[in-house]
Amino acid sequence: MASDVAKMLSWDMIRRHEGFVAKPYQDSLGNWTIGYGRNLNNGISEAEASMLAKHDIEHTIRMLDSMPWYSRLSNIRQAALIDMAYNLGDTGFLRFTKTILALKLGNYKTAAEEMLRSTWHKQVGERAKEIAYMIEHDKIKEVT
Repeated sequence: MASDVAKMLSWDMIRRHEGFVAKPYQDSLGNWTIGYGRNLNNGISEAEASMLAKHDIEHTIRMLDSMPWYSRLSNIRQAALIDMAYNLGDTGFLRFTKTILALKLGNYKTAAEEMLRSTWHKQVGERAKEIAYMIEHDKIKEVT
């Protein structure tokens, strides 16, 4: 088994040799790679996927927290918007100007209706219906 010193030295070498690339690229053999030479053909573990998702959720929450009206929402409505914004990304979520205005005004029925009128609803179906229900009724919709 490698010692802690060997692990630390190799990590320093790998970072220097591989370099960091934030977006997928093809290496010299044509393999899709990211980060510090991570071969994406190998996939990722569920633990790695969870770590990435948790990081992205924290980013989404910071974005939503920057909107003064968001903190006044119930936990259920906040959770619904975290899910929606995570799915859409910051830019996509911010395009929901009518929904956001309705939320600011506390008009949850209109906010939900605007969600269900969107192309996003057509794309994600039941997910949008569940989120809109949570926004309008401030209750968790039972999923069957």
